[in-house]
Amino acid sequence: WWPSTQDRWPKAIHLDGAVDPVDWPLIHREWNPPGKRRFLYVGCTLPCKGIDRLSALALEHGGPDLWWHVGPGTVPGCREFGYVENWRVIAAECDFLICCGRNDANPTTVLEAACMGLIPIVSDGCGWNGDVSAPGTDGVPLFQGASPEMLNTIASRIRCEVLCFYGFSAMLDTVLAAIKT
Repeated sequence: WWPSTQDRWPKAIHLDGAVDPVDWPLIHREWNPPGKRRFLYVGCTLPCKGIDRLSALALEHGGPDLWWHVGPGTVPGCREFGYVENWRVIAAECDFLICCGRNDANPTTVLEAACMGLIPIVSDGCGWNGDVSAPGTDGVPLFQGASPEMLNTIASRIRCEVLCFYGFSAMLDTVLAAIKT
């Protein structure tokens, strides 16, 4: 989205990412016990994705038993699943989605994971930081020991924000409002 776009096409509107809750139903039902909670990274292993940060977190906080990676490449300290057609099956065993990117504008996996009931934890370089996620990766030890009630509250708030502001119906409302003007 560039401001000059609005000058050339006054009817142009900015649309954020959107997720359809039908495609990403609530799957997370119960938290793993404190000290055994799992973190999931879904994506490639390019340097801009902060793989060095992810690897350091994984090695410091539980290793491959608790840190899982779905996607191409390898992340030292993570259990590797490679490419899978339906990562929801793996996500159902996890508690958190983690993004350590340095300049990852708005990763769709954050919306998808939040819609499924996982708590996204994202770095400062992620566009969803603090919006539909738990801000900062420094909170990893806190989340590992947090009460289920606290995690339920956080996950519910984030899922509600995703459905209210980043669901397909919100996107459709934005488009219809722009058409009416």
